[in-house]
Amino acid sequence: GSVTTSGAAVTGSAIGQATTASTASGADDATLASVHGRLADAARGCAPAAARRFRLEGFVGVSFCVDASGAPSSVQIRQGSGQPVLDDATRNCVLPSAAPFPAGARGRCFEVPIRFTLPR
Repeated sequence: GSVTTSGAAVTGSAIGQATTASTASGADDATLASVHGRLADAARGCAPAAARRFRLEGFVGVSFCVDASGAPSSVQIRQGSGQPVLDDATRNCVLPSAAPFPAGARGRCFEVPIRFTLPR
């Protein structure tokens, strides 16, 4: 995948592509790139079978903080995709699978959209 931190795109392949235009409290570009990369990798592995079967795609707007151990905390779905299976995958698979987040992300909060797409 590729990462652009200024224009803010994280791309992956297949379903579970994560595209982010994030806001982060006090994080530098390298930290943002690392967080984006971890989220994109996790999203590719978290595509629910039901989403593939029913060809579900969408964006999930999520905010979270990173605790001292690098784990996500204070996770909130800010904007649901309209597909509960994608919202649940973001909360219960993408964020936990992306952890531990890098040291530079610890103690900071992020708001990102996670985009689930199907292969074309």
